[in-house]
Amino acid sequence: MKYALNSRMIEIQRELATRALEILAIPRGQQRLLLDVGAGTGISGSILSETGHMWVGTDISMGMLNVSMK
Repeated sequence: MKYALNSRMIEIQRELATRALEILAIPRGQQRLLLDVGAGTGISGSILSETGHMWVGTDISMGMLNVSMK
């Protein structure tokens, strides 16, 4: 999938995920189970994992989810 390999798209998704975590204002050191609606290829989920959170992703596109599972 071109989306998952586009460096600019990856950068944007990572920035959005980071900003979403800031908005949630989860206290540092506290892990949460988060739902990523529209998870796509899982780019945002990687940020959630990197920051110590567990996450579940869902997406309407089976193709996008298949990319995320690789």
